Amino acid sequence: MINACFTQPITCALSCLLPCFKARSHRLTMLDNDLSRYKCCNNRYQCITRHCDGCVQGNEGCCLWLEACCCHECAIYTNRSMIMQRFNVRDSACDACIQIFLCFCQILNCVLQCSGNGSDELETFVDGLYCAVYACMNSQHEAEIEHRLGVTTKEPDVMGRMGR
Repeated sequence: MINACFTQPITCALSCLLPCFKARSHRLTMLDNDLSRYKCCNNRYQCITRHCDGCVQGNEGCCLWLEACCCHECAIYTNRSMIMQRFNVRDSACDACIQIFLCFCQILNCVLQCSGNGSDELETFVDGLYCAVYACMNSQHEAEIEHRLGVTTKEPDVMGRMGR
């Protein structure tokens, strides 16, 4: 994960600001651009997502955008799971340590905030760490997809043809 931000610097920078765009494009690639195969969070969180099944049918594209924008953490971890399963890859020990450290920092910040001992500096640190880790994850996904499929994921045409 550490090297991914250097091999995919544009993806990393974009993902620091707007992780939803790459989360969406990675999911589309993992679905082979077939939205009829889309399931909310790929049914990874079935206790919650099973309630969405009726709404998803016929609205797959909209639901993917909602997942990527409103729940980008779940979308990125779901993409990670799909990539690992499809390409038979695993987290490195370093990746696991980074993810555990991020969880620890988030829990510590939450406990300190609830106890009235939290600080703005710690919260800013945790927010920055969170953005960096998810940006590195998206970069790692991009590199793995390019390596395995020879495909560069495309950014959605958000503005359409307005500027032309």
